[in-house]
Amino acid sequence: MSFANMFRCFLTCISPMLNTKVCYYVKFHKRLDLKNPRTLNEKNLWLKMFRYRDNELVKQCADKYAVREYIEKCGCREILNDLLGVYDSPDEIDWEKLPDSFALKWNYGCGLNIIVPDKSKLDIPTTVKRLNEMKKKNFYLPYSEFQYKNVTKKLLVEKYLCDGSGVL
Repeated sequence: MSFANMFRCFLTCISPMLNTKVCYYVKFHKRLDLKNPRTLNEKNLWLKMFRYRDNELVKQCADKYAVREYIEKCGCREILNDLLGVYDSPDEIDWEKLPDSFALKWNYGCGLNIIVPDKSKLDIPTTVKRLNEMKKKNFYLPYSEFQYKNVTKKLLVEKYLCDGSGVL
């Protein structure tokens, strides 16, 4: 973990608001105005700090596994991608039982996906190692992302989606 990441985690423990302001300043080189938000970023951060912080629906919808229950409850089950498996660890996956193509993704955060268009070309030990490294990522503390706090990490295996051209 980098020093900057550790510092952001420390700031969240002290004050999530301070962390949010520091991150904003570092990124945009100006002070964050949450009293009179004007930009889209300021408005999003206002929502994050004052509206969504303790909202259980926001937390459920940020969890890629838990949101499925909400979508079904809304009567929209047909829009969900087929779920092939749910695991607590990549070590639990029976790779032989998976189809020739699929998608792996952790249920929290972003960018924690591995798309497998051809299982025969997959280096399973390297993939397991990469998934275990991904599992260590924490999206709550570095950026005060409350929706990811206390999410039970689950590894989802979903049906591979393709438009037929081989392009994702």
